[in-house]
Amino acid sequence: MIIKNFARELRVWAFVSHSNVVTLLGYVREAKTYCILSEWMEDGSLNSKLKRQPMPFTVFQCLGIAQGMCYLHKKNIVHADLKTYNVLLTRSGQPLLADFGISTMADSIYSKGFYTTNTSRGSIRWLPYEYYHIPNSEKFRFTTKSDVWAFGMTILELLTGNVPYAHIKDDGPVAAATMKEDSLPISEFKLVELLASGKPQKDMWQLCQACWIKKPNDRPSMQQVLSVIIWYKYHHGLV
Repeated sequence: MIIKNFARELRVWAFVSHSNVVTLLGYVREAKTYCILSEWMEDGSLNSKLKRQPMPFTVFQCLGIAQGMCYLHKKNIVHADLKTYNVLLTRSGQPLLADFGISTMADSIYSKGFYTTNTSRGSIRWLPYEYYHIPNSEKFRFTTKSDVWAFGMTILELLTGNVPYAHIKDDGPVAAATMKEDSLPISEFKLVELLASGKPQKDMWQLCQACWIKKPNDRPSMQQVLSVIIWYKYHHGLV
């Protein structure tokens, strides 16, 4: 099973070539251990750069991530684990999508395709509303619309410098909060603080909310999200 999953990851990654996606160089096998080789990103993950970043940085990162996600979706690839931990940075600060170990070549919640069973581990705070509203979550299949949900959470990380539901310590209560119709992944105090920061922050918050619409089919596509970010960039002079 491990070898099959590894082969799936390689097959997915081998299909992609984009300036906002980490390049696959090959793989190494040593005894029973398999390792994927990719570009070395000495600046590490985007998560390490979250604290106290200005809006031009936030919009630049969101734009690059959205461009990478649009490319994947056009290739019929669902990332399925989008968050700042899985975005790597080049020396120039360009964001590159990484970690395709749980990607899927499917666009239907019930479709068969590239999928592994470890998708939700460590990513509870980025899981979509619909994940908690099917009888058996192990049968859940990620879609482009669940990627959009996670993208909204990734924007929130950049806006706040923290993970979604940062005011909730344990993952169990986070899952319970996500199941509710009216819950938000940010405390009321932090939301007031965010909205008071300026018009660009308010506009990005509205985009987050669009990404978190409960019905997956009512959420925007990543292409629509990208168009909004481009408009924000020039409208607010964040060039």
